[in-house]
Amino acid sequence: MLFSHRQPGQRAPISARRVMTRSGGRTEANRQAVAKAVLRLLSEGRLDFGAQEVAEISGVHRTTIQRRWPSHDALIAEAMAEHTSHLAVDLSGDWRAVVRRMAFGLRDFMSDPTEAALSRYLPASESPELLELVARQWNGLFAALAEPLLEAQRRGAIREDADVEMVVVGLASTLSTLTTYNRRAPSDATTERLAKQAIRGLTPIPAGRKDR
Repeated sequence: MLFSHRQPGQRAPISARRVMTRSGGRTEANRQAVAKAVLRLLSEGRLDFGAQEVAEISGVHRTTIQRRWPSHDALIAEAMAEHTSHLAVDLSGDWRAVVRRMAFGLRDFMSDPTEAALSRYLPASESPELLELVARQWNGLFAALAEPLLEAQRRGAIREDADVEMVVVGLASTLSTLTTYNRRAPSDATTERLAKQAIRGLTPIPAGRKDR
């Protein structure tokens, strides 16, 4: 994962802040191998997998897997954390630039083959635990993405009555829907339109002018 250069005091990209504390060496190699194996199984629609299947794909011994990830949910949580860490958005600078980078970052992430496969298979899951894990992961991401916009709102740079968190969710859900139904990523022009619409909704209304 490449992290963008930051000046002192700048906010780290969302993915950088997520993986900074990962350990290195064999432990990290095992973690990545296991997470990728689970993602492969999930993307193939194989939701009810066992430790042995993960061991065969990852090359990590089953005993190691069972010791570090003692449950099916723990394996999925690790896999989803690895997967969403690839959503890299620089959250520093002017809030309008952040919204635009957010839109394009989400667009690229939603069109990733793994994410596309997960979007098809996970809604069909009959496991409430699995769906809860996925929802928890995304809710954490939405909160992180909304953070700099909420800060801008507290400074008065974003209109006071704007629902910042729903703007972020709206961007993600719209881009996901367009990608799923069109079977390809939205164009740059479409993504730019979405970003501009979000920015318009967040921009303060000049004094004396009514919102229409």
